[in-house]
Amino acid sequence: MNNVTGHMIETAPVARRHALDEIPPAGITSHLKADKEQCDEIAKALDLLELEDFRFDYQLRRTSKGRFKLEGQLHAKAMQSCVVTLEPVPAVIDEAIEIDLWPAGDVERLEAEANPESMSVQLDGPEPISGDSIDVGQLAYEHFAAALNPYPKKTGAKFDWRNQADTEEYDDMQNKPFAALAKLKGMSGPDSN
Repeated sequence: MNNVTGHMIETAPVARRHALDEIPPAGITSHLKADKEQCDEIAKALDLLELEDFRFDYQLRRTSKGRFKLEGQLHAKAMQSCVVTLEPVPAVIDEAIEIDLWPAGDVERLEAEANPESMSVQLDGPEPISGDSIDVGQLAYEHFAAALNPYPKKTGAKFDWRNQADTEEYDDMQNKPFAALAKLKGMSGPDSN
C-alpha cells in the first residue's frame, strides 16, 4: 500500500490526526465517518460517480520502540462508471485493515536491508510515520483508493468493436473459406504461377 500514486492527495478530506505523544498506552478506539461534503471530495479525487458512505472503525495502539499498529474495518458504498458502457456500477468496500506504522528511519533501514534492487516487487511492509502524528483518515483513504476496481465493468457488458471494413472481410472469409487464398493469389499478380 506504500504506492497508491494515482490517488494521492495532499490531505485526505477525512483527515483524522492523532499526535503520537497523546496516544495512551491502551490505545485509541474510535471511528470516522465522512460527511456529504467529504464524500463529494473523495468521489471527485477518485473519479467516482458518487460516494454514499465512507466509514472507518479503528483501533490505534502502541507496539514498541515508537511503533504503532492500526487495525480496523473500512466500509464504503460508491458508484463507479463502467469502462465499457459508462453506466453506473456499484462498488461496496467492506475491508479489514491492518497497518504497522514505524518511524521513518526504521522503515528506511528495513528497505535498505531488503536490497530492493534485487527484488522485482516492492515490499509491502510498514508505513513510515511522518512528523509527530498519524493521520488515520489519510490511511483509510489510501486503502479505499487501492480497494476500488480499477476497471469496473457492468455485468454482461462486452467490448466488441470492429472496423466495418474488417468485419465485412472477416464475414467473407467465414462464408467463403478460400476467399482469403483467392485474395492472396490476386495480390501476387497474374505471372506468379
